[in-house]
Amino acid sequence: MTAFTSPLDRDIYLGFQATELLTTTRRGDSTHAVQVIRHVFAEAGTAAGMWLANWYFDAVSRTSTDPAMHAIVDDCIRELEQTYGSDA
Repeated sequence: MTAFTSPLDRDIYLGFQATELLTTTRRGDSTHAVQVIRHVFAEAGTAAGMWLANWYFDAVSRTSTDPAMHAIVDDCIRELEQTYGSDA
């Protein structure tokens, strides 16, 4: 896990990952979106990973009616459930 030297460093990291996640989703790359989510959990920890996942799920749900984007969110949810259990 990455040791962030300050909350600002962590926030910058999460902002970059959030941008990567949305860009990847818009391109239709489910595999890479799942990798981004898994990477954040591994590098920043469970709390940061859950924060990003919740933000991402909400952002896509509120801003997109594209079924392909929602399918990618579903893939990410399945990955989290398989890795952390259905209570994740």
